[in-house]
Amino acid sequence: MPQASKPPKSTTQRRSAVRQQVAVVPRLARILYGGVAQRPIRLGVIDVSATGLNVRSQDELRVGDLLELVLDLDGEVQLHARVTRIHRHERFWSAGCAFVGVNERLAEQIVKYVFVQQRHMLRKLRGAQ
Repeated sequence: MPQASKPPKSTTQRRSAVRQQVAVVPRLARILYGGVAQRPIRLGVIDVSATGLNVRSQDELRVGDLLELVLDLDGEVQLHARVTRIHRHERFWSAGCAFVGVNERLAEQIVKYVFVQQRHMLRKLRGAQ
């Protein structure tokens, strides 16, 4: 009996929030151990959404690390993010991080920042045409 063919795997991303590419260097970035700051790290934020961010770090990061970050997202925000995935490159680590304990007000501020950045990008693209 012939087997039924499987539908092709979808490569569509299923995100609960829109991500926006950015280039943000945190004013403060450190790893917390037991809720206490232990080690400053050198990193940059490469994209952000209401639920998390992606970073590139010159310092080693591990899945499960809790980061404390102070960012300028059209106003200073302090937040925590948990490293959920890691990819080691030759000279840096890239990490996907999920926000931890972000209240509704801060989430709205982040979403507003993402939309402002998207509008700026669209204006640049339209101006280049």
